[in-house]
Amino acid sequence: MADIFDVFYKELDSLSEKLFFDIEKLGTRLSSLSDTEIVALGRQIDLFAELQNKGFNTSFQKLMNGYDTQAEEVVNRYRSIFADKPELARLNIDAVANELQLLRDLDGEALLGSLASESKKLESSLFRGIIAGETSTQIGNRIKAQFGKQILTGDARMIARDAFSEFSRTSTFKVFDNVPEQRFRYVGSRDKANRPACRFLLDNQKNRRGYTKAELKAIGKQMRKGELALPTFDTKKKVFIKKKQKAEFTLKRFGGHNCRHTIVAV
Repeated sequence: MADIFDVFYKELDSLSEKLFFDIEKLGTRLSSLSDTEIVALGRQIDLFAELQNKGFNTSFQKLMNGYDTQAEEVVNRYRSIFADKPELARLNIDAVANELQLLRDLDGEALLGSLASESKKLESSLFRGIIAGETSTQIGNRIKAQFGKQILTGDARMIARDAFSEFSRTSTFKVFDNVPEQRFRYVGSRDKANRPACRFLLDNQKNRRGYTKAELKAIGKQMRKGELALPTFDTKKKVFIKKKQKAEFTLKRFGGHNCRHTIVAV
């Protein structure tokens, strides 16, 4: 299954490319207007609305559907685990669903806010050039240097992806919040790019059976104090070597920014 953010960003980049093409044409048109006409148009133009008109809302809705699917999978996992032990199932499905819906909506609003903010920066850059007397070519080159062909770049993309990862982890822990004995397996990519904290959890024999939430929390505390020998990839020897070191690991962020790992209830 394709990563929902890979799909979303691919579609967003395609829409952004069309938007930048329109901006170049707009720059040529604006350069022939009077100062009064430029100001009037500047008050009316809304590049984020233009992005939406080009199909952004459809792409965004698919991304939000990915959140819904994640929440549904976690709840279904809960139900399957306790299918034969209904007396142990202590989840208020409706209450948890409402909380996850709130997190989903807040993440969505944050992403929309980032896109709206970048659109305003783009508008500002466009009209700053027009008012300064730049040619359409100069304006286009400056905008390309600033944005490339992506209206949402670098850090903003990582933040949005991290938000979904946190939603995935939070939803899993939340669903099993009233089952402290529940165990979770640490899963995800296993390669030389693994952070020491993540590799430790992936390779640990306990991961076969799974960790309880309390065990993960305790391990994270030990890591932050530097009490554990953690595996670090040695680029010369091409192997992981264990050594005591401090590492950041929390139930919310796991290995840190852009962490590729999650948990599965077992």
